[in-house]
Amino acid sequence: MRGQDDYIGANTSSLTGVRPFISCRMRTLLVIATIILAASAANFLDEEWSTWKTNYEKKYVNSKEEGVRRQIWEETWHKVQKHNSLAEKGLKNYTLAMNMFADMTVKELIPTACNSKRIQPKQDTKPESSSNFTCDSKKKIKNVVDWRTSGCVSPVKNSGLYCQAWWAFSTVGVLESRYCIKKKQLIKFSEQQLIDCNDGNDGCCAGSFESDFKYVSQKGIMASKNYEYKAGQFECEYNPMKTVKIKVNKYYTLIGEESIANEVETNGPVAVTMYITPEFFLYNGGVFDGECFSNGQAGMTIVGFGSACGTDYWLLKNNWGKKWGESGYVRVKRNNNHCGIANTAVAGDIVGSK
Repeated sequence: MRGQDDYIGANTSSLTGVRPFISCRMRTLLVIATIILAASAANFLDEEWSTWKTNYEKKYVNSKEEGVRRQIWEETWHKVQKHNSLAEKGLKNYTLAMNMFADMTVKELIPTACNSKRIQPKQDTKPESSSNFTCDSKKKIKNVVDWRTSGCVSPVKNSGLYCQAWWAFSTVGVLESRYCIKKKQLIKFSEQQLIDCNDGNDGCCAGSFESDFKYVSQKGIMASKNYEYKAGQFECEYNPMKTVKIKVNKYYTLIGEESIANEVETNGPVAVTMYITPEFFLYNGGVFDGECFSNGQAGMTIVGFGSACGTDYWLLKNNWGKKWGESGYVRVKRNNNHCGIANTAVAGDIVGSK
């Protein structure tokens, strides 16, 4: 009959050969379990990789390039899982996603050669009627504003990965909405015209809101259906006979977030820039309050503002397609000039006829 010393975990020092047998067996089982788990994880990532490539229509030149992209993608995957686990615990206010940028390097996301560096407007780029605006401190600002509900915000557009002309998309976003607010008609305007024809900018590489507003005030703007977006800079195809009857009466820089909120509530969307990091490209949802790079910049259109779980935010329309962020939108922390969002805010007074 066996005694208690015969069982695993008991003192088996007196039973020669039993402990080595059990120890060796357990090590073998652990190795097998590790191999199975590793294989399972590899299979899971293989499936995720395949699904992701299909969802974002990713094609690679050869197997070597795909191997490099897969490695970057896996590193991103682990970062996203780590961040989102913190978000689930309430330690982060926003989540990340394995979106179309997940296989790209930092240099590709924020290129150094063509960094979307903002061109500063010359002193003569503003009409005489333009000025810097501050808000009326006596006016009470609403808690929530969302111009999408008015039907005067066009669908989210996609600039593509290789033409970072965010200033053109932001300016056009303001023009479209404010024209609609005045004329009760939403027309999609041409970003491509501003990229090709505005000599005050530098194609896909650099530009400014002020330069675009000045250009439109002088030349007008065509509908996108007559001057379609091509994701690059090409020969100007401006046709004055096909411009929309719109006049930019004046345009102006807004000083401070309270002034921006007042402008958005009273007159409509506003064009802004903000500093971004590679992490921002992976934004999925929530109120973004993450870190910012001073050498990475993006422009968007503020279409509203509000509060969530005690945190004030700006509601911004981006130009990276509907699969990014909250169906193409992002909420960014408000009232602390997060990522320099109040540093460059420009709006314009639109007259519905010319």
